[in-house]
Amino acid sequence: MDSLKVFNKELDSLEDWLDRSAARLREISEDSIIKDVETTEFKLHQVRELTEEINKTKPRIEILQTTTNTMLENSEPNFSSILNGKLENISCKWSLLVDGAKTLGDKYESALKKNDEVS
Repeated sequence: MDSLKVFNKELDSLEDWLDRSAARLREISEDSIIKDVETTEFKLHQVRELTEEINKTKPRIEILQTTTNTMLENSEPNFSSILNGKLENISCKWSLLVDGAKTLGDKYESALKKNDEVS
C-alpha cells in the first residue's frame, strides 16, 4: 500500500509539472508573431530552457511508465483500467509538451535563420 501512495504522489507531481510546463509553453507562444530579432532570440532561449527541463524530467516519466507496467502485471482488471487511464493521460500530456516545445523551437530558429539570410 505504501508503494501505491508513493506512486500516486509521483504521478500527481509529474502531472502538476506537465500542466505548469504546458502553461509556460503556451505563454511563450502567445505572441507568436515574429517582431524582431531580440524578441525571437529571447523566446528561443525560453524554449531551450523548457526543453532542458523536459530532458531532465524524461527519466521520471520513464520510471513512472515502468512502475505502472509492473503494477499492471499484478493488478485486478478494474485497477488496471484506472492505471492505464492515468498513464495514458500522462503520456498524452508528455507527448504534447515535447512536440510543442520542438515545434516552437524550430519556428524561432527558422525565423532567426531567415533574418540572417536577409541581413
